[in-house]
Amino acid sequence: VDTMGCERLADESADPATKRYQQLVALMLSSQTKDELTAKVMQRLQDHGLTVANILRTSDSVLGQLLYGVGFHNRKVEYIKKTTQILKTEHNGDPPCDMPSL
Repeated sequence: VDTMGCERLADESADPATKRYQQLVALMLSSQTKDELTAKVMQRLQDHGLTVANILRTSDSVLGQLLYGVGFHNRKVEYIKKTTQILKTEHNGDPPCDMPSL
């Protein structure tokens, strides 16, 4: 059960597109992961630079180190990278706000 809220883990000072991206990543991380650990890993990612452009530049091995501890972290590296590339290519780096586009 999500007690912290993935929507609250995004950087409040980020621009709206980056905030939506961070909320999406938090949601992806939260599956099979305790809320406290999701929050800790999100902070690590934000300290690293949790933006579409920066995650695409980050090597899989570094991203794996940043995600270490979350459930299925190696698979989530792959999922986050693929999702981020789709967002860049098909949505100009901004997660869609509606289900049909998503």
